[in-house]
Amino acid sequence: MKQRSKVLMLSIGLGLALSACSAGTPASKKDSVTVYDAHNRQILTTTSQAKIKRVTNLTSQSDRSTVNGQLPAGLRVKYRYLLHQRAHDVNINLYVYANSRNVKMTQIPILHTIVYQLSKQDYEKLSQPETYLK
Repeated sequence: MKQRSKVLMLSIGLGLALSACSAGTPASKKDSVTVYDAHNRQILTTTSQAKIKRVTNLTSQSDRSTVNGQLPAGLRVKYRYLLHQRAHDVNINLYVYANSRNVKMTQIPILHTIVYQLSKQDYEKLSQPETYLK
């Protein structure tokens, strides 16, 4: 139950934190989502408010089956999403794994780190960032 409350708080906070984007400012001064591959190579960046909302809505509305903050051993990172919120200079990492539907979010204000399992449909979306954020 505690984990569910954390996820709910995260959903509200993440949605609010990443929803304010000022038009007409340089890309480095905007909210953004940057995706890195398993080798930590940047594969895409977007400052599109619609695409940012797509990611934050997906993470906040996913199945959210908790895994009690523990990840199984041997997980391989497939993608890392860096969610940047300009107004408070917050950077949240979302790790998507190649061999599990579990995800880990780190550097979350107040909550720090949470781990939960995505629904199959949400996992498919986050596992294909070039298509999902097209």
